[in-house]
Amino acid sequence: MGDFNMQVDWENQVGTGPQERDFVECLCDGFLEQLVLEPTREKAILDLVLCNEPDLIKDLEVNEPLGGSDHNMVRFNLQLEREKGRSEVSVLQLNKGDYGAMREELAKVDWKDTLAGMTVEQQWQVFLGIIQKVQDQFIPKRKKDSKGRKGRPWLTRDVRDSIKIKEKYNIAKMSGLPEDWEAF
Repeated sequence: MGDFNMQVDWENQVGTGPQERDFVECLCDGFLEQLVLEPTREKAILDLVLCNEPDLIKDLEVNEPLGGSDHNMVRFNLQLEREKGRSEVSVLQLNKGDYGAMREELAKVDWKDTLAGMTVEQQWQVFLGIIQKVQDQFIPKRKKDSKGRKGRPWLTRDVRDSIKIKEKYNIAKMSGLPEDWEAF
């Protein structure tokens, strides 16, 4: 948020000069949206609220200037909600697994007969089921608090996904390779 003094047609996202065009391109590269839609000084939108998660910004309004300012005041609420509640998840204690016993148990399986007459997908499902059963039998688990993101309530799954998309975009933009653009 701030006074950027950029002459930009925000409806069409077009800058009037080279600096403004670079600014708009930078915002697009960063997946940022400009959310102020009313003029903040005379007929221009100079005071901006930029966000990569527009749903975080609520009740945005442009009000009369504050004090002796020649810019209108921009007010909004930032909607940050912590994920409520904690849940426990089971985590494998791989360092305590009895891998010798696992090998012995898996050696007892007649794979040829067990998987005979099945499609590849069915074979995979049966194989996976057997492996998971043996894993549950010989690798202990412990309960872990899934609170996660300690001290970073803003780092939601959507934000992490957006960061990954941005990284793919930057790679594609820098390399210019068709396969990078396809991965993006």
